[in-house]
Amino acid sequence: MKYLKTINELFDDIEIRNRFGKEYLSGDLSPESTLDWDEYKADPLLTELLEKVTYLNSLKSKRLDKGLYFSFSEERDGLLLYFEVQVTEFANNRYILNIIAASSINDKMDWEEDLVKNIRSKEELFNKLNTTGFNMIKKFNDYCEKEFDISIIDNRISGNVDLN
Repeated sequence: MKYLKTINELFDDIEIRNRFGKEYLSGDLSPESTLDWDEYKADPLLTELLEKVTYLNSLKSKRLDKGLYFSFSEERDGLLLYFEVQVTEFANNRYILNIIAASSINDKMDWEEDLVKNIRSKEELFNKLNTTGFNMIKKFNDYCEKEFDISIIDNRISGNVDLN
């Protein structure tokens, strides 16, 4: 019994308090959240992407080596919905952009769309994500809402982009 902590004691550790305290108190902390706020502040590309491509804030974020991944997935009763944006960095502000939208019902592909693009600058990356990428997630979101009553874009944080 001496190892059990109350809710108030969970934030006794300064690192845990700095990492999760603010999100917990504001009600924004969820088990699905994979964004490490210390990593966010220390990662200029992640910071810029989340600021300049607002719909990415609706997706889970993760950095693995030279790649940033923003994803949504929902699985239930034989239905699988999946959307992912992958940005891989390599030499001199060059990137590979990969966007995947897919849905399957009982293991049969119902929707599949993807884009793979070699990008030569940050400006081109932001532009491609805010045009082609946004059109892909908008179209997939409309499909998911119509067919399954599931929204993958949080309308509150989509910024100045018109979702309708």
